[in-house]
Amino acid sequence: IPKNEIDIHIGKRIQLGRKLYHGMDEKRFAEVMNISLYKLKKYEEGRSSIPALTLNEIAKKLNVTFSYFFIG
Repeated sequence: IPKNEIDIHIGKRIQLGRKLYHGMDEKRFAEVMNISLYKLKKYEEGRSSIPALTLNEIAKKLNVTFSYFFIG
């Protein structure tokens, strides 16, 4: 599956927020988001584009602004 640079960047920002700011492992964050671990991994690896509504929910759970995902 081809990866898009933006999807990869957003995935890395999700992973950073999850680990650095909240100390959550993938399994716990998937539970918090009410999505499968598989889906979270696809998001974090940039193998799947994230719908804006889902990205907004992730921002809320990580307590970051929507623009956080586009920094850098």
